[in-house]
Amino acid sequence: MPTDTAHRPHLRRTGLALLIVGSVDIAAWLVCVALDVPYLSSFNIFAALGGIFLLRGSLRAASIVRRMAVSMLALLGAVVLLSPLMQPPGLTLAMARAHAALAALGGVLLVFTVVLMAWLARELGTPAVREAIAAAGLRQRSTRWPIAMGIGVAVLLAAMGTALQHTDAAARAINEARAANGDGYHYHLGLIQVRQTPAGREVYGTVSAWNGHELKSVPFHWLQ
Repeated sequence: MPTDTAHRPHLRRTGLALLIVGSVDIAAWLVCVALDVPYLSSFNIFAALGGIFLLRGSLRAASIVRRMAVSMLALLGAVVLLSPLMQPPGLTLAMARAHAALAALGGVLLVFTVVLMAWLARELGTPAVREAIAAAGLRQRSTRWPIAMGIGVAVLLAAMGTALQHTDAAARAINEARAANGDGYHYHLGLIQVRQTPAGREVYGTVSAWNGHELKSVPFHWLQ
């Protein structure tokens, strides 16, 4: 029979890992802010706070972190499967060739995140932790909803991206890019933004144009 402290090593390990990851992420974000470099953070203060609560032995935090890890795993898996709907595979390969270092870094970060989330889910889902949660009178929550939420977010993103590619604005932007660069490229709407100005409704953004040896971003702009 497990003792009433059998769960503590699991909480200490996961808490320390999250605190380290969160602290490194915060430091990287601060450096990027100082250098005026864009930085998209995945962990940041939330990971550090979760780590602190786990190190303090919070079983409620253990339950929350486990469900968040499971949800993140479901989200990442669904995004990988649905990625052809969000962006053509040919464009993804062209971007990887054009920005090999960034693509490699992104791949490493993706693998690291998957491994970390899987490890957190396993560590905080061990019988010792689950029994401690039950003994503390906390509700044993199912992971079905976090999994469904992660998959649902990925499906929603894919649906929104697909719908955006079929708008009149997307068609106009791609037609303008094709007229300027010819039929030797494949075209995909990369970014579109709309803002209201004194002159009218301004639509602007970029179209990605690529072929077997070149990738470029074609800007567009018009007033409605």
